[in-house]
Amino acid sequence: MKYEFCYGGKVACLPAAILADKLTTCSDLELRLICALSINDSLLERDAHEGELVDLLGCTKDELGRAFDFWRGAGALRESGTSAAKEKAPARVRSSDPHYTGIELAEMIESEGLGSLIDECQHILGITFNPTDANTVVSLHHYLGVDSAYILMLCEYCCAIGKRSLAYIRKTAYNLYDDGVDTAEKLDSYIRAHDELYNLEGKLRKAFGIEGRALTSKEKKCFETWCRWGFGEDIITLAYEITVEKTGKYTIAYLDRVLTNWHEAGFSTLEEIEEAHKQVEESKKTGDSDGASFELDEFYEAALKRTKENAVKLQKNKKSR
Repeated sequence: MKYEFCYGGKVACLPAAILADKLTTCSDLELRLICALSINDSLLERDAHEGELVDLLGCTKDELGRAFDFWRGAGALRESGTSAAKEKAPARVRSSDPHYTGIELAEMIESEGLGSLIDECQHILGITFNPTDANTVVSLHHYLGVDSAYILMLCEYCCAIGKRSLAYIRKTAYNLYDDGVDTAEKLDSYIRAHDELYNLEGKLRKAFGIEGRALTSKEKKCFETWCRWGFGEDIITLAYEITVEKTGKYTIAYLDRVLTNWHEAGFSTLEEIEEAHKQVEESKKTGDSDGASFELDEFYEAALKRTKENAVKLQKNKKSR
């Protein structure tokens, strides 16, 4: 059966490419926000309509702010009237970057002062450039427009992950540029985020027992999302314990649902989860009906109790040393 849209008298417009890319990783609140903004563009004046948005979406001001930041980071929103929030550049054709003759290359290196950049790149990569290698570095600077600090940082990053090929560095530079990572500051932020995700991935692989295989696409997306939410190993491990208690095995879908619920509830630390659990326990004792709406199942309670007991044991062990 085929369906079609019933547009009525008004159509909501959204940046389709960005929405398609983020549809599987955005939270419920983030999705509802972008829909609300597309339906009523007056809500884009956040300061004037913050209270209205909070009431409409049923969230806190901090949660609303994080949702706005998500779509700004994705490139779907930008601050009106500012040049700092630059629109994402269209993808460049990979085969169209220039190849200079020996004379052109020498003139550009001299006129643009690129000699020290090439020398430093050779030092970082531990190789002596041939004309093709030098052409790659010059074209990144001249054609993409990235500065020396960007190119050197990218070379150091690629070396750190064991990729010293100029072809790999060139490909990485184009991919990052097309994703809006086009300044040294943005590249530094990207590398920090990537390192954080890499470290978290290693810990989770060990905790979940999946060290002997590649991650599935679902696992990669979930790990990236959890890391972006700021969830550390402690919270994700607790969610994993709850998943195993509930389902009897490691299930990425159930694990993601637990963490998504915590994210949408506004939790960002293990202490906040413990405090929420404490409030639930107190509401049960007093018969408060409001608390019942946040009731946690027995598996959650068991896993949380075990986590607390482990923390107490660890603290005692530290004191006895």
